[in-house]
This record gives sequence, C-alpha cells and structure tokens, in this order.
Amino acid sequence: MRALLVQYGLLATVDYHLQRFERWISEAAQTISDPVARSAFTQYANWKHLRELRAKPGPISGSLAGSRRRELRIIKDLLEWAEREGTSLEQLTQGQVDHWSTTGTERHRVQGFLRWARRNRLARDLSVFRAHPPAPTIGGLSDERRQRLLADVLRNDDILAGTRLAAALVLLYGIHPHRIARITLDRVDSVNGLARIRIGSEHLYLPNELGIVAEAVIAARTARRLLHDVHDGVWLLPGTRPGYPLANTTLTRRLREIGVTVAPARRGALTSLAAQLHPVVLADLTGIHIRTAIVWRDAVAASRSRYVDELLQPE
Repeated sequence: MRALLVQYGLLATVDYHLQRFERWISEAAQTISDPVARSAFTQYANWKHLRELRAKPGPISGSLAGSRRRELRIIKDLLEWAEREGTSLEQLTQGQVDHWSTTGTERHRVQGFLRWARRNRLARDLSVFRAHPPAPTIGGLSDERRQRLLADVLRNDDILAGTRLAAALVLLYGIHPHRIARITLDRVDSVNGLARIRIGSEHLYLPNELGIVAEAVIAARTARRLLHDVHDGVWLLPGTRPGYPLANTTLTRRLREIGVTVAPARRGALTSLAAQLHPVVLADLTGIHIRTAIVWRDAVAASRSRYVDELLQPE
C-alpha cells in the first residue's frame, strides 16, 4: 500500500536501504558495552558512512549499504576484541592490532576508522597491513564465444529488450550488472543518429544494432508494481519498488537464464579491451576506477610477456 501511495505522489519516496542502515547503526552500537568505544563507533558511522550515503543522488543500493555495514562490523569486532583483552581504543598498541588482524578477513577495512580515531585523539597512530590484492584473472570467454553469444541474444526477440541491452554491455564492455542497473534515463541519448550511453565520465557510442535495442528499452520502460505495470521516468531499468532501479541480483539472474554468465563474460571483455585501450580511456568509458584499469593493463601485458617467453624457449 505504501508503494502505491509513493507511486502516485501521495507519500514521499523513501530510501529504504538508508533507513535500515541508520537503524542498524543504532542497534549495533547498543551492543558495545564500553561507552567510549560505543561513542567512537557511532560518531564515525555518522561522520563517514551516513554523511557520504546521504550525499549520493537517488536511493542507495542494497549492495552499497551491505558493504558499509560489513566495514562497521569489522570495526565493532576490533572494539569488542580490545575490551575482551582488557584494554581500550585509546590504549591499543600496534602489536595488539597486528595480532587482531590475523583473526579474520578484510581487517584492513578498519584503517579509515583508525586514522579518524588518531585525528580525534581517541587512539594512537595505528595501521593495519593490507596485502596486495591478486592480479585479475585474465581470459574468460574468448572474443569468438562472446560474439556468438551476443548475436544469439540480439536476434532473440523473446528476450526482454532491457536484458538484451544489459547482456550486450557485459559481453562487449565488461560492465558490471550493478552499474547497468543504476543507469538513469538521462544518461542515454543519440547524436547525429548514433545512440550513446554514459556509464563512466565519457559517452560510450553504441553500434547501430545495439542502438536499436537501446531505443526499444526506452520505449518499453515499465515495471510491474503491485497489480499493474507502471511507466518509470527515472531509471532505464526500473525496479518493482517506486524510486528504485532493477536489483542487480535480478539482472544477473536474467542474464544467467539467457546463457550469459557474468564473471567469465566480463573477464573476456576486459581482457580484450585492456589490450587495446589506454587505462584512462577504459576507465572513462566503462566507469571502472583508473587503478583497476591499470591493473588490468598490467595483467594483460604480463600474460603476453610470459607467452612470448614460452615461444622463445628451445624445444
């Protein structure tokens, strides 16, 4: 009922994930028995996470809220571990933090909290070592396999236009479904008869056949809400909840049902693009971080170097 009232403008749009995240922070803080640690946890959560999330345009995604929640759980674990060890945030030593960092995964995610605590004179100058992440696994689907999949998808009119467009963006450009799901209508247009879409900082011009699919998506931009279909004026791929896009998990499932498995398709596309484009261009067009684009470029270069070395080895 609330969704129906929001849909017709009788109630304001509510950012459900943000609301739930705010409640979770309050509930999680109450389980920290040390009042100083509890205050530090709440202040940091409000200053860092809630402030940043409230500044983002549109409703936040469930995956983004989940990632922030995960970081705060790790911070909470450190504070509770310190209390069990008979110490406090202010008294924590680097040796103790080093020991705690071996007790779980993703411990490096407390680094922002530790820097904040030091600036506010709540802790000493502490840090958590972060191992360098492994290089991306290059390879994935070959160019020929992705080309065949793309042709099959684009020619199948039984597949929803939005799913066909998403499949093409994954197969051609390695764009993650969560980025595709967050594309707003104002990021898709045409210039001189060429359709284009903006996912990164620059427009990505689409091939003619894919431009036709994009036009079909815009023309059929409806979502099933309650008992009827609703035309959405914000999201390219609207979701079932007013004000929200299609969930990236739903989009991933739809892609899998038509034979496009996201991980190998993305690896194949990014492997191919990283070998052809400068990292800055790759980042601008696909929306990935420039550091990620550089990592992909280096991984492809290293792979090619090993291949050449193998060819030069005497038989």
